[in-house]
Amino acid sequence: MKLDLHGVKHADVKQLLDTTIYECMNNKCTRLYVITGNSDEMKRIVVDVAKDHGVTAVQNMFNTAEIILDF
Repeated sequence: MKLDLHGVKHADVKQLLDTTIYECMNNKCTRLYVITGNSDEMKRIVVDVAKDHGVTAVQNMFNTAEIILDF
């Protein structure tokens, strides 16, 4: 599953990502690709929200504008 955060305000990311993570967990997803763009602040928010849910978050080594969440 993919979530593209281009155009999403930093203030709105937590709620959107919370909802998407719950949806992923309910659908037994094993991985979520979050497209953050190059914003360090956006990446930090995504990693923090993932940590709040106990989800592993790593930057995609082939695409630095993407964070991979593993459930």
